[in-house]
Amino acid sequence: MNCINHSDAAAVAYCRTCGKPLCNACARNVGGVVYCETCLAERMHGTAQGAPGRPMGTVVPPQTRPVVAGLLGFIPGVGAMYNGQFMKGVIHALTFVVLIFLTTHIGILGILIGFFVFYMVFDAYKTSEAIQLGLPLPDPFGLESMFGPGVNQTNWARPGAAFSTSL
Repeated sequence: MNCINHSDAAAVAYCRTCGKPLCNACARNVGGVVYCETCLAERMHGTAQGAPGRPMGTVVPPQTRPVVAGLLGFIPGVGAMYNGQFMKGVIHALTFVVLIFLTTHIGILGILIGFFVFYMVFDAYKTSEAIQLGLPLPDPFGLESMFGPGVNQTNWARPGAAFSTSL
C-alpha cells in the first residue's frame, strides 16, 4: 500500500485517528503514536471530535485489547474476528475443522491441532497489539490480503487501521 499523499512512496505507518496510510515524510509521531497532518492539527487546536466527527462513509474500527484477543484466539477464528479480520477468522475455523477431520482419519496429525491453536492465539494477540500501535497488521500467510476486503480499502479489517477517540 502506498502513502495517501505520495502515491510513489510505500506506507510505513497508519494514522491512529483516521487510518490513512502514511510514508515517512507524512507520518507524525507524537509520544509513540502516529498521526497524519490533518488529525494532528485537529488534536492540537482542540477540534478533534473522534468518531462522530469523521467524514461520511468512514468506518470506525473497534478498540481491541491484546489479552482479550489472545484468549479469544483459543476459539478457532474468534480471535481474528475480534480484531476485525473476518475472512481470516473463517479460514482459521475451516482449517481447524479440516485438521480435526484429518486427525480422525490419520492419527499422527493431532499434533498439528496444538500448533495451529498456538498460532491462532499468537496471531490474535500480535494483531491486536499492532492495531493499538497503529502498525501494519501481521499477515504471515497472506490470508487477509488474499481473501480479505483489500488491504485497507473498505473496512477496518486492514493493516494498521488503529484508532483512538482520545489521546
